[in-house]
Amino acid sequence: MSYCVNCGVELDDSASVCALCQTPVVHPNKPEKAAEPPYPQIVVMPEERKRYSAIVASLVMLLPILVCIPINHFITPGTYWSVYLAATLILLWIYFVTPFLIRHKLPHSPYISLVLDGAITAAYIYVMYHYNSSGSWFYRIALPMIGVFVLLGCVLIRYLTKKKKPSTMRRIAFALAMVALYAAAAECIFLISMPSLIVDCVALSVFFTATVLAVFLRLASDSKRFRAWLSRKFFT
Repeated sequence: MSYCVNCGVELDDSASVCALCQTPVVHPNKPEKAAEPPYPQIVVMPEERKRYSAIVASLVMLLPILVCIPINHFITPGTYWSVYLAATLILLWIYFVTPFLIRHKLPHSPYISLVLDGAITAAYIYVMYHYNSSGSWFYRIALPMIGVFVLLGCVLIRYLTKKKKPSTMRRIAFALAMVALYAAAAECIFLISMPSLIVDCVALSVFFTATVLAVFLRLASDSKRFRAWLSRKFFT
């Protein structure tokens, strides 16, 4: 049995306050219930948090454009430095911010993202070409190289997203093969577009290096005996 600490009256075991003096009854052996907050808790999902961060980043990137374009127009007319700044910020915004603003994934979204990135990259380079260059290098070199990059990127995505997942070695080997093809295509584009230009053959060096590594990794992935030989050679 228990008694009230204030008036000493005997208390029932289920009493929460003294029936005589209304003093609260404390049961030291019973766990105390956590107090409920006076207002409902607001839980922000990680996706929504990323979206809010993307909106804030968009406003931060928009502010320099709104400030610099009037300054360029009224204080330094005849120059185009604000165009370069705006194009660079828009490019970065599309690359890094827009993925967090999309609520639902579109079908074939990796391909769509790659094509859009290639298009915005081409537009960015065209802005630099239009305001700061002469000649036709954009149409003869830049545009074909971007097109080849997007095409080989789609082939790589197709291979990596197959239902039957290839091994890690095969993935790396296939990616190196795509690098080798891109280097060869870049070398051909330069030779066809500018035959009088002396080329250092850097692209060919990349082509042969990536090809050798791709063949080596493919052999290591397909042949157990070759992998066993490598293990004995380097780890014993």
